[in-house]
Amino acid sequence: MNKIKLSKYLLLVVSLTLTATLVVVIQNSYNKLISAQNIVDRQLTAPFDPTIKTEVLDRIDSLLEAPSDFVAPIPAIPTPILTPIIP
Repeated sequence: MNKIKLSKYLLLVVSLTLTATLVVVIQNSYNKLISAQNIVDRQLTAPFDPTIKTEVLDRIDSLLEAPSDFVAPIPAIPTPILTPIIP
């Protein structure tokens, strides 16, 4: 009779511990999820400066221009190697 009480008590303690652990893990995951959504929401509602910096665009355009004598190399296409089929 004493062993049955001990095993029931042990089963109760294990189940309560498992339940408490699961609650803590789920609560931490939920809190991290909610705090991440708040960060995204704040970034979406934050005001931004809509002016275009034309000097940056001019600099990018000057870097993208190729010299007038530039010829783009044609990539070499390798010829396919035929594999003989042996009957």
